[in-house]
Amino acid sequence: MNANERRISEAKECEKKALEHLKTSIWKMKTKPEYDSAASEYDRAAVCYKNAENLDLCKQMYLKAAECHGNNKNQFHEAKCKESAAMVARDLKNMKEAGKLFKEAAEGFLYAGVMDTAAMTIDKAAKMMENNDADVAIELYEFGLTLVQQADRSKLAMGFLHRLIKLFLKAGNYEKAKQASVDLIEKYKEVQELPKIGQLVVGMVIMSLIQGDPIEALKQLYHLPDQGTTDFSDERSLSNNIITAYEKGDEEKLQSLLTRPYLKCMDNDYLRIFKFCHVPESKRRNVAAVENGGGGIAAGVEFDENDLC
Repeated sequence: MNANERRISEAKECEKKALEHLKTSIWKMKTKPEYDSAASEYDRAAVCYKNAENLDLCKQMYLKAAECHGNNKNQFHEAKCKESAAMVARDLKNMKEAGKLFKEAAEGFLYAGVMDTAAMTIDKAAKMMENNDADVAIELYEFGLTLVQQADRSKLAMGFLHRLIKLFLKAGNYEKAKQASVDLIEKYKEVQELPKIGQLVVGMVIMSLIQGDPIEALKQLYHLPDQGTTDFSDERSLSNNIITAYEKGDEEKLQSLLTRPYLKCMDNDYLRIFKFCHVPESKRRNVAAVENGGGGIAAGVEFDENDLC
C-alpha cells in the first residue's frame, strides 16, 4: 500500500467514525447526534484526502463538517469549514463555486459576531480571484462592500471600492467605474481625506471623454469639494483644458495634456486607459469650423501651458 492509499484508507476510517457519531440509539441511550465529534472526523478526513491529492472528496468532507457545525449552532466553525471548502474549490479551478462558498463563509462569520473576520475573508478571497475570474472578484467586492457599509466600516469600504474601480477599469466598464468613484469620493469626504478626491475626479473626466460624452465629463467637476483646506485648482484647470481640447477637435493638444506630470502620477490602471482617449474623427475634421465659430462646452477656458505637478 503506497502513501496515497494509506491516506485514503485513513480518510475512509474517519468517515466511518463520523457516521457513528451521527447515529442515535435508544439502546445506547443516545438520543442526539454528536455533531461536534462528527465534524472533527470529517475535518480529519478532509486533510487526509487533501494529502492524497483527492480534492473533490476533500471539499466534500469540509462541507460535511460545515453541516455538522451548523446543526450544532456553531456558526464560526461552520464558516471556517466553508472557507476551507472554498479554497479547495479554487484549487479545482471552480471559481464560481469558490466565490459562492466564500460569501457563505463571510455571512457565517458575520452571524457569529466577528465582522472584521467576515470582511477580511472577502478581501482575501476577492484578491485571489482577481487574476482567476474578474467577474467573481467583482461579485465578492460588491458583497463585501454591502457587509462593511452596514457595519459602518469606512476604511474597509474604501478599500473594496478602490479594488472595484481597478477591476472595472480593466474590464472597460466605465459606467460602473465612475459610480464606484463617486461612492469612494463620498467616503473620502466622510473621513476628511480630501486630497485623494482630485485624481478620482480627473479619472472620471477622462472616462467620460473615452465614452464620447464631453458634457458628462464637465459634470464630473461638480464632485470636487468647493470648500476645505485642499486646493483643487490644478485638477479643475487640467480637466477643463482636456475637455476644451477634445471639444475643439485638437488631438495633438489633447495627447499633450494626457502626458502631464499630474496624470503620470496616477495609478497604472488609469494610465492604461489614457490610450483610449482621442478626439473622434468627426470632430478632427471640423477643427477649423469649431475654431472659427467659437462654441464648445468649455469655451473660454484658456490652456495652461505650465506642467501641473
